[in-house]
Amino acid sequence: MSQEVICVIKDDRRDIFTSIKEVGTNAVYLTQQEAIELIKRNPEALHVNIGGERMLLSVAISFFGLEYLKTEKDDLLENRLLNLPYCRYRTQFPSDSMGSCNPAH
Repeated sequence: MSQEVICVIKDDRRDIFTSIKEVGTNAVYLTQQEAIELIKRNPEALHVNIGGERMLLSVAISFFGLEYLKTEKDDLLENRLLNLPYCRYRTQFPSDSMGSCNPAH
């Protein structure tokens, strides 16, 4: 079953290859590397909902050989993932590094 990514934690750069640090769903936060590994194991694991359209997240490789996250319809001019709200609240679960996510409004 696919989890919807509803927010991101990113740095201030608009570099699509390195600016996303974590993604948040209603259940967990994942670092970009954790999300990449999850998608490699299950290509339908994560998606976004933009304007009522469901788009899967995928792993892309930059010109420099870096893996990064993108939606299936992103290109170099538009990145729907970077345009998601910033994850503002984070509650740590006691057993691991995952946390719940509530997007900033």
